[in-house]
Amino acid sequence: IVVQSLAPGERTVLVERGTDARYVPTGHLLYAFGDTLFGVAFDVETLTVRGGAVPLVPELLRGARPDQRAAANYDVGADGTLVYLTGRAEAAARTLVWVDRAGREEPIRVPPRAYIYAALSPDSGRLALDIRDQENDIWIFDLAREALQRLTFEPGLNRYPVWAPDGRRVAFSGRFEGASEQIYWQAWDGTGSPEALTRDLATAFVSAFTPDGAAVLAHNRFPPRDVWV
Repeated sequence: IVVQSLAPGERTVLVERGTDARYVPTGHLLYAFGDTLFGVAFDVETLTVRGGAVPLVPELLRGARPDQRAAANYDVGADGTLVYLTGRAEAAARTLVWVDRAGREEPIRVPPRAYIYAALSPDSGRLALDIRDQENDIWIFDLAREALQRLTFEPGLNRYPVWAPDGRRVAFSGRFEGASEQIYWQAWDGTGSPEALTRDLATAFVSAFTPDGAAVLAHNRFPPRDVWV
């Protein structure tokens, strides 16, 4: 959170990593950090914060995204009245369908869950599923047996699966133990442990494999939004 004069270049950082700041007539700044609303004294003459921040509202609603980057659901009226929503938004339960070129839908017999992204294996026999409930993991659905099997078990967010061309492994973006999101891959049947393909990218997402399976294309979600091989 910064204070910036209308004159070019005059900018001062007030709060690191905070979002959704509001100034209130009591001489304070309100802002969100994670899922908590904080307040801190703000001097309008010197344009500086004073003292430490005080938590005001815990479990401020930030949307269903696990990384908590959604906008904070609060605002302040002209008379200083605070309005806010608390709690956690849950991703909606969905089902999966096949859709043909004429637009006809055929249900896939999976249990209703928070499916976000589905990737079909090269032999069309399995789906790698990004499911945003419970532990936010990658699951494998066998279309013939109609069986759902969990692939990833590590703490943190695992998402956006992509099959290797030979169908033996699934690559995905994962955040393990608080680290930035990197690209991992693992055997589709869950044997072995996830292997890191990247280590020092800033929030990396896998886009595709090259046809020979020797390399992956990756991109950054945040600036600079570059493409990597």
